[in-house]
Amino acid sequence: MIPFLPGGKLRLLATTSVKPLAFAPNVRSLAVAAGPELAILDPYTFYGLVGPKNLPQPVVDMLGRALSEATRSPEIGKSYREVMYAEPVSETPAQFRAFLQRQIGEWAPYAGKLDKAA
Repeated sequence: MIPFLPGGKLRLLATTSVKPLAFAPNVRSLAVAAGPELAILDPYTFYGLVGPKNLPQPVVDMLGRALSEATRSPEIGKSYREVMYAEPVSETPAQFRAFLQRQIGEWAPYAGKLDKAA
């Protein structure tokens, strides 16, 4: 749908992202447009690298630095915005671990319901 925006064939009314999108900075989020209860609709598409539980900390740190550097590169940023319509985010390994733990806590109750329904 995004390619139709510049030609005016499609109008973006709101986004599910919490922050404004780089390619549509004046478009409000659903939480702003329709109410804060819709803030839970923040998209959950993310990319990250995980490794074995006992991966040595120096290896974790080295991979974290390399991924952070790559994520901040202009080429990667351009690719994210033009191909995936997303803003690249660079986090430390500890921040990504905390993010994953929050996601597990948030979605675990739904997984339990799905398991019972199967």
